[in-house]
Amino acid sequence: MRRKSHTIIAKVRIWKDKGHSFFRWIFKEKLQKKNYHRNRIRLQLPLFQSRVSKKTLVLVSGVGILLCGISIIFLLFWPVFLVSKIEVIRKDNISNIDIVYRAVDGLRSESLLWLDKSKISESITKYQGNITDIEISKVLPDTLKIVVGSARGLFLTAYKGTSYLVTSNGVFVPYELEEGVPFLEVHTDAEYDLSIVAYKQILHPEYVQAANYLIQKLQDNLLTISIERLDYYVEERELHVSLKDGPILLFDVFGSLDDQIKKLLIYDKEQTPIMRAGLVYMDLRVPGKIFSCTTEQEYQCYANLKRIYTKD
Repeated sequence: MRRKSHTIIAKVRIWKDKGHSFFRWIFKEKLQKKNYHRNRIRLQLPLFQSRVSKKTLVLVSGVGILLCGISIIFLLFWPVFLVSKIEVIRKDNISNIDIVYRAVDGLRSESLLWLDKSKISESITKYQGNITDIEISKVLPDTLKIVVGSARGLFLTAYKGTSYLVTSNGVFVPYELEEGVPFLEVHTDAEYDLSIVAYKQILHPEYVQAANYLIQKLQDNLLTISIERLDYYVEERELHVSLKDGPILLFDVFGSLDDQIKKLLIYDKEQTPIMRAGLVYMDLRVPGKIFSCTTEQEYQCYANLKRIYTKD
């Protein structure tokens, strides 16, 4: 029995040794395969190939030297590229260059190289809404050049004793009264502080341009008329054109302008010339119809207009 037990113990020890060797052999095989694949991948990368590695090293070194050189030059010449001169040029006599200078004066001593042109434009239009054309150029080493242009002036008007030029984008620009520019009387229920009227958009650009279009069409197609007065009613979106020695023409600037003008021209040519029709006013606002009030009822005609359009 003792010999048999010794034999069993010996076999167990041999089996353990063989098992240990077996598992160690499996682990060794896996490790070798892993190292083999890792080395194979590394050899496939350009960075680990001897010839490409040298090129990469040279490239990296060159980029590093270049960046260092640029940094040194930038530090040495940084004060040279600071804004010290600002030049403002205007394309018209409407833009106010003094206000432009005030809007951009804070850019002095800023780096000319890093100025944002879009932010400069926003700053200029914030103080002058009539400016629609801005050209900005950087003249090395220290000059900022700005060229500005205003929207076209269409009418003159007045508000609380101050005269303004109404531009095509509806902005009120302080302006002296000038002959040859039609005067537009603006009627509105809104109240504006004089301090915020100047260079701000007061009227809708679309309606201002529509009013200008109507006047041009009238002058081009009715050569015998002379416009004496223009009244624009903001809330009603209407333009009243008073003709010298003739009627008042009522237009809807929100409606079809061409249709309203067409009705007027047909009436003038096929019925009675409007200057000899004996009318106080002619209402062209309703599509397909014309309403008029004759001089025989002059008192009632003016009473109607006053009742509808007089602002309290």
